[in-house]
Amino acid sequence: TRAPLRLLTEGTEFWEIQYQAGKIAENAVIKRQKSSNKDGMTLTEEEAQTVGGRIVGVIMRLDDLEWELHHRVTQTAWVGKYDEWSNFGTLQDESCIKTLDEMILNDPLFAMNRAERLLALFLLNLEGPGMKAAGEF
Repeated sequence: TRAPLRLLTEGTEFWEIQYQAGKIAENAVIKRQKSSNKDGMTLTEEEAQTVGGRIVGVIMRLDDLEWELHHRVTQTAWVGKYDEWSNFGTLQDESCIKTLDEMILNDPLFAMNRAERLLALFLLNLEGPGMKAAGEF
């Protein structure tokens, strides 16, 4: 019973995950560009590459980012007190990956909240320090 959203399974090579992450990013950017005809917000080539790179970055570090997200949220007492787990894209108990993935697949708001927070953690912990080290800000 494989979790439906996980690229890493036993025997999966690192390059296979990179390839799949790249395809996911490419498809997401294409989908966004098509929908931009409706809102006039077409991404430039540079923006599309940035978005695609960030998607790949989050996917490649998904396990660590998911752990950190859940850890940070569980350390915030009021989240549990007021049952605000889904507003942060987390479940109180994430020990069953299949249950988590089913929630992501079946609840678009939960999925969006989780994606936003995973991206924020990626930017905070990986991209930001990398840019700072390169003198880009």
